[in-house]
Amino acid sequence: MIVEATMRIVLAFLTLLAFLEPAAAQIVSERDSQAQRIGGRWIGRYFYAGLHAAKPPVEFEFTLQVPTAGKVTGRSSEPNSVSPFSAPFLYANIRGDIIGNALRCVATYDGTGGVTHSSSLIGTFNENWTTLIGTWRVNEEFGGRFEMRR
Repeated sequence: MIVEATMRIVLAFLTLLAFLEPAAAQIVSERDSQAQRIGGRWIGRYFYAGLHAAKPPVEFEFTLQVPTAGKVTGRSSEPNSVSPFSAPFLYANIRGDIIGNALRCVATYDGTGGVTHSSSLIGTFNENWTTLIGTWRVNEEFGGRFEMRR
């Protein structure tokens, strides 16, 4: 009787695993797919709009990772064009979401050169996942468009 009950429990557990495994594999597969398309080094430029449109574009570099499906983290660096302090480069931590072929993220500067604000970025990847074009915004006064490529 105990052996039969144990066998039923084991069989139920194996049946449950059979249903869960494809879902888990799909989640891992989606993360791997996004990591291949998005993860790695991106080089770009951002442009100012509005009252600051005469400012020259600023080149930047993003290094992105996909820790879980639908999420992105990373780091950015750019020449210091903002702060009067002596730091030659500014760095930011990136956190965001991947929604279809779009990226929505926030880059928060880490304090280098006294810069600590955050920039919101929203962009769309091209069909080959080699270009991302979108807009960025710090506040009502500072924002514009950006583009980055692999």
